[in-house]
Amino acid sequence: MINSMPRRIEAGSKWIVLPMSWVKSWQDYIYFDLIMGTTENKPDWDAEIPEAIEWTEIVKPINSRETL
Repeated sequence: MINSMPRRIEAGSKWIVLPMSWVKSWQDYIYFDLIMGTTENKPDWDAEIPEAIEWTEIVKPINSRETL
């Protein structure tokens, strides 16, 4: 998925930034590797829907009094 992303950011383009840990959980949940044919391993059929995104992995407050 990441390999197919554009390498340049064009003016007016829109991006969504997500924590890689959340993306991995989502990929497990939808059996991404199995769909893409990039694995021969048995998928984790018990994968659960990812939890809410934890933005503190991406954005950090400037000081301890600020919250996200």
